[in-house]
Amino acid sequence: STRSGNTEEPDDTWSDWSAPQSSPGPVRSAAARYIQIRAIFPSGSDASLRSVRLYYLPQNQRASVSEVGLKAPSTKRGPDAMPEASTTVPLVWKVSNPDEDELRYLLRFRREDQTRWRDMLDDDTRLTETHYDWQTLAIPDGRYVVEVTATDAISNPADRALSDRAISEVITVDNHAPELNVSLRGRRLVGSARD
Repeated sequence: STRSGNTEEPDDTWSDWSAPQSSPGPVRSAAARYIQIRAIFPSGSDASLRSVRLYYLPQNQRASVSEVGLKAPSTKRGPDAMPEASTTVPLVWKVSNPDEDELRYLLRFRREDQTRWRDMLDDDTRLTETHYDWQTLAIPDGRYVVEVTATDAISNPADRALSDRAISEVITVDNHAPELNVSLRGRRLVGSARD
């Protein structure tokens, strides 16, 4: 028979003893942190108990996502060097993963002034690394935020899978050069720049 509870010493909060089992099978006591096993032998029996095996499924712990943002630029070119023009935004994030489950990351983005999120990846894309090169050529210039969701559904059954999400600071996407309008008026050169 078994009984279970959430205190180290059995008390009134523990379950009652389960019906006796005479062969291997599932534990019939309620899920709890502690469990006791009781074996009763008929009087006069020379039976002995050599071992007991009890299997359990540990509670799934949630992974935590933090520090979503841009990858730091390379310092090889020097601190005063102008950044190279690129339509690729290198995203990175940090994850705490206490169970060391295999994690899948889902990425979404939206303009800072909008509420509708747009998926960055296809449904069948399986991103498992903590970085991603976001191709921004197809979106208008502007200020965006990115959401990263970490899910452990790869390593756990659907009813036990957990997820966590974090949102970046504002990221500026600027893929277009400034517009210059210059004209000569007599001996004066006049113009404007617009970005």
